[in-house]
Amino acid sequence: MARASKKASAKSKSAIKNNQKDISQQHTSQHNNNSQAGQMMVDQNFRIANQYIKNLSMKNINYLRAFASDAPYNGRNNSEIDVRINEVENSDNFFEIELFLHVAAMDDNDEKIYELDITYAGLTQLQENLRTEIMQNILFIDVPTLLFPYVREIIADHIAKAGYPPFYLNRIDFTRLHQYRINQFLQQQSA
Repeated sequence: MARASKKASAKSKSAIKNNQKDISQQHTSQHNNNSQAGQMMVDQNFRIANQYIKNLSMKNINYLRAFASDAPYNGRNNSEIDVRINEVENSDNFFEIELFLHVAAMDDNDEKIYELDITYAGLTQLQENLRTEIMQNILFIDVPTLLFPYVREIIADHIAKAGYPPFYLNRIDFTRLHQYRINQFLQQQSA
């Protein structure tokens, strides 16, 4: 009886593995078909193994002034973004991509109401032997583009939970941001 249940268990594990392979193959074929149709899909040259909040802090500097003064909070925000790349040591083609965002709100007198800083990271594995240009595009454009919606939601949620109207960051063009950084680097090299 025990042998029969072990065989049945082994058969069900085998069926699950085969089903996972079928799903993976279907996803790959769907990816190829969708890529041809021009839809954004994850590139086969990398995978995001994990994503996580690395650091998050919010300072509610002047809540009373924001809602109980002659210069009430008007919903105006300033934001800045930085993308950092950290290679993970002793690993096969793993990189930690960090999105750092700083959001600060001001009242009509340019007094800070709150500040929020977040570092959101994605542990990304690249295929071996990629050309430098492809690797840079993945690390500085593709991965940040995939991580950004999660960061945007976290920021809006935390600001709303602090008692303010949610602040939704506009879409960021990471291609343009990357090109801007390349141009800055080239200007520094020529100076």
